[in-house]
Amino acid sequence: MPLGPANLSELKAALKGFMAEESFDDGVLGMFVALADADLRRELRLLPMERTATVAISEETEPVPDRFLSVRRFTIDHGGQRHKLTSQPAEIMADYADLTARMPSFYTIEGNEGALPVFRFYPLPDQVYTAKLLFDADPALLDDDDFNDLLLQQPDLYLYGALLHAEAYVKNPERSVVWGTLYGRALSAAKSSDLRDRYAGGTLAPTTAWREYC
Repeated sequence: MPLGPANLSELKAALKGFMAEESFDDGVLGMFVALADADLRRELRLLPMERTATVAISEETEPVPDRFLSVRRFTIDHGGQRHKLTSQPAEIMADYADLTARMPSFYTIEGNEGALPVFRFYPLPDQVYTAKLLFDADPALLDDDDFNDLLLQQPDLYLYGALLHAEAYVKNPERSVVWGTLYGRALSAAKSSDLRDRYAGGTLAPTTAWREYC
């Protein structure tokens, strides 16, 4: 069973209890959680935020998955081998002039007005290639029934983060310091725990060669 709030609705209820404040409506409580979501989106890239997706590469550009934040690993399995797709800055990709179609080796991420960002690939694909993507996903809690692994495994991050914004909202600097301190400790603990989980049994400083295939 979860040791803390298991979804957005329970998180809102916990916020009321910790603040001893019953006057906030549902929309204001949701705003505090959304602000905590934004903080976590900027601050963290943890195992509970990771997701996998299959990307069919058939055009020069393909949309990123829903809730995409950043790439962890991007590979194409073809011809009995696994080929790594390497990230390149958009400025460098724009300088590539060879339009010969073949299996892509590089990608960049670009904005696309009115839609999700897109992956842009080079070289242009000469057929449909199936790529495997490991990515960090936006943890956003949007509806009362919403939950995610980050909330279930690290409920203190959400609770302290939302309380920090709530106390700033009611202009209570003393309580803001309390929640800010607890939030900072929870962040540090979550990052340390994530390092242990990722590199258990090995070094915490992966080599360049190790990163090349992750």
